[in-house]
Formats: sequence, structure tokens, C-alpha cells
Amino acid sequence: MTKYHIIGYCSFILALLLLLFNFFDSTIGKILFGLSVGAGIKFVTDGVLFKSGLLKKKNKK
Repeated sequence: MTKYHIIGYCSFILALLLLLFNFFDSTIGKILFGLSVGAGIKFVTDGVLFKSGLLKKKNKK
């Protein structure tokens, strides 16, 4: 499991907690929910692509 998977799963857990504790009723709760779901999808897919070798890490110069 890579760091991308861990970050993705943590953001999904954050989204679930926001949903369970009714933060979804406020505007900021909706924004945080959307951002955490989007971040979860992004980091989990990045982790899968890095692990499969389809996506390469950029070299820093």
C-alpha cells in the first residue's frame, strides 16, 4: 500500500464522518464533503497507476 492509497482512504473516511455527523447540512460541509471525495478518488487512482507502472513520478531537478 502506497502513501497515495493511505491519503485516499483517509479522505474517504473524512467524507464518511462529515456525512454521519450532519456537516452536510451547511454550505461549508458540502464543500468539504465534495473536496474529500474528489481527493479520495484522485489519490487512490494515482496509487493504482503508480503501482501498475502506467504513471511515472516526475524527476525533480
